Amino acid sequence: MTGLKKTIIRGGLETLYFSAAHHLMRPFVGGLGVILTLHHVRPPRPDRFQPNRLLEVTPDFLEEVVWSLRRSGVDLISLDDMYRRLTEGEVGRRFVCMTIDDGYRDILQWAYPILKD
Repeated sequence: MTGLKKTIIRGGLETLYFSAAHHLMRPFVGGLGVILTLHHVRPPRPDRFQPNRLLEVTPDFLEEVVWSLRRSGVDLISLDDMYRRLTEGEVGRRFVCMTIDDGYRDILQWAYPILKD
C-alpha cells in the first residue's frame, strides 16, 4: 500500500472515530458477533527468546476482557451456540465466541478458571 493511500485510509478511520460517527453507523456495519482465538494464556515470562510472544495474553488481561464484555452486555457464547444462532437467524444480541487453539496446558491452568463462569 502506498504512503498516500495509507494516510488517506487512516485519516478516514480517525475521522469516523473522533467524530463519533462510528456509533451512528453501528447498526449498518457492526456485524453480529466476533470470534476471539486464544493460543496462550499465562503470566509474563522473563525469557529473552520468545518467538510466539505475540500469541500470548496474561491471565489479568483475559480477566479484564471478559469482565468488560460482560459489563457491556455482549453475550459470551460457545462455538456450538454461535453456529446455532447463525443458522437459525437469531440476530437479537451481539456475541463474542472465544476459541482455544493448540490446547496448551496453560489454557487449562490460567484461562479455564476465568472462562468457566
